[in-house]
Amino acid sequence: MLWGCFGGERSGDLVQVKGIMKKANYHSILQRHTIPSGLLIIGQNFILQQDNNKKHSSKFSQITSIQKRSKRF
Repeated sequence: MLWGCFGGERSGDLVQVKGIMKKANYHSILQRHTIPSGLLIIGQNFILQQDNNKKHSSKFSQITSIQKRSKRF
């Protein structure tokens, strides 16, 4: 499986996921690829949009996301 991101006319990292992606894998991709790509493509005000997959809405992902946002302020 491949995971990638894009914004406007530009694209970010393309990551090969081996096997089944679990919430910890998803979180790792967010930290290593999504956030840096978003900052590079869009800038500080990029907005992450995702579907309602269980990995995206898990307590692990939500808590980590809240912790990251609170550290920025």
